[in-house]
Amino acid sequence: MKNIYSIIKQTAGNHLNDICLIYKNDSITYSDLLNKANIYASHLNKSGLNKNDIVCIISGRSIQMTTCVVGIIQAGGAYLLIDPETPDKRIEQFLKETESKYIFIDDDHYSQYDFHNKINLTELYDSKEKFEFINCERDENYLTYVVYTSGTSGQPQAVMAEDKNILTYINSYISLFNINDTDIILQQSPIYYDGFAEEMFSMLFTGGTIILPVKHELKNAKMIRNLILKHKITILPTTPLILNELNKEAQMSSIRAFVSSGDVLRFSHYNYIVKYTNVYNMYGPTETTVCACYYKCSEHDSSLAPIGIELDGYQVYILDENLCPVKTGETGEIYISGGGVSRGYLNCRASTEKAFIIYGKERAYKTGDLAYKDKNNRLHFAGRKDRQIKLNGNRIELNEIENIINKCPEINNISVLPLNDNNDGENIQICAFFMSESYDEMKLKEYCRLNMPNYMIPAIYKKMTKFPVTDTGKPDYKLMKSYITLSGNISLSDNTDELDKVQLKILMIIKSVLENRKSMIKQLSVNDSLDTMGMDSISYINIIVTIEEAFNFEFKNDYLDYGKFKIINDIYFYVMKRIGINHESA
Repeated sequence: MKNIYSIIKQTAGNHLNDICLIYKNDSITYSDLLNKANIYASHLNKSGLNKNDIVCIISGRSIQMTTCVVGIIQAGGAYLLIDPETPDKRIEQFLKETESKYIFIDDDHYSQYDFHNKINLTELYDSKEKFEFINCERDENYLTYVVYTSGTSGQPQAVMAEDKNILTYINSYISLFNINDTDIILQQSPIYYDGFAEEMFSMLFTGGTIILPVKHELKNAKMIRNLILKHKITILPTTPLILNELNKEAQMSSIRAFVSSGDVLRFSHYNYIVKYTNVYNMYGPTETTVCACYYKCSEHDSSLAPIGIELDGYQVYILDENLCPVKTGETGEIYISGGGVSRGYLNCRASTEKAFIIYGKERAYKTGDLAYKDKNNRLHFAGRKDRQIKLNGNRIELNEIENIINKCPEINNISVLPLNDNNDGENIQICAFFMSESYDEMKLKEYCRLNMPNYMIPAIYKKMTKFPVTDTGKPDYKLMKSYITLSGNISLSDNTDELDKVQLKILMIIKSVLENRKSMIKQLSVNDSLDTMGMDSISYINIIVTIEEAFNFEFKNDYLDYGKFKIINDIYFYVMKRIGINHESA
């Protein structure tokens, strides 16, 4: 019977000496992949791994991590990938819920954790011991991976995907893009997202090559373009924000398909790229395995790109509250059935039964997304029914942020709202309105930093003496939002006569970038913390690139990650050092 590992093994047998994975200056062949994966599979087998056991990996992108994933599948288990930057409390929650008996940790982070069942991912990969080859006995109902995603309850929920779900999606993906053994993909998705499976298995099923980038290389369009040119990337899964930046770059001739997903795609994001290559807009929730719809973009598109039509193996319905199909042009909720519909949520029977229903005679997922069909039967995304938003490609449940903040005993009341300068879904920033006797904005910001992933941390904080309410006694969100206006003009709070030319130039660059992104900040000072500006990684990279052009030097790689500088003056001192000026005499 076909299963994920049997396909990988068969493909590898046909491409034993072909390059499978490349990371920095290292690479392995498909033959190496099988041998190294077998090391992990053998270790798990000897340790008593049972069918469908969940195995955790705490690691950044690496060849070792990817081969370990294959080894876990070979041994009959399922994988859960955890970013090392995930807060410790959240990791502990994941491990408790998954009841994982095996935790692989890469060498860089191994000493950080004292789990009694931890295994050094790197050392095992480098083992010289000879292991007997483990025969895989999977079937299509085996659990493949667990991915945590925000649920409508405000708590992170673990989606369980099976072999048959992966096979449905990846086979459709391969067919849609005509993927073959000459293709080279850049693995851009965060490892803790289901997009990782798309990028990995689409190549391992066909004999293609996977390029594993260093984290900072994905935050700069110029660096991504350099990777594309260096490795002759042919397929690039990405997000609308990154595609928008690449759209400003010169032509990349090796690319035959840009595949955008994770957020609303606008024609302005790809109006140049689409003139020389294919651009696709994909849509789908984690619960139905990566994506369920696609649209091939055109030079003649206008404004927002449709999410298109369903992929092979999926059925998509637009239904009203009575589960009746809506008419063309009318908005309804998206329901998805087919082979990609996952097993459901781990240890959450009530949530699973609520979200996964029987429609007709098939099991279907109730997405909570709204859409309508045009006269050409193409789907157009129309927003969310609940309080879940998309920000920089991340799916965020505002209730989850509120639940985390509510655990802080110093907070008396909290409402987390998305703010933007218009109603088109762009320039969204998360604002936390709160009441507290002892906490100010900076203290709450630090609490959020320690207790939630970076992409969930609110950008703006507003301390309130009381919350306004509607006539029905509910918080008046509309009035609360009016308390914060998006700034079109940012002033400098410093006396410009007291600033040297470099300080002033840096402040003006930051001012320009933040105004273009509609930051909430009203004034800038050289002593302002970058964390209080409503800045994101995209804004930060835009500032860095502009400073590089203005002062004719390049930032070192370890300064490209957002968070390296605490205040604006830290950037100033770094620039002064790089251009060879002593700031005390400037």
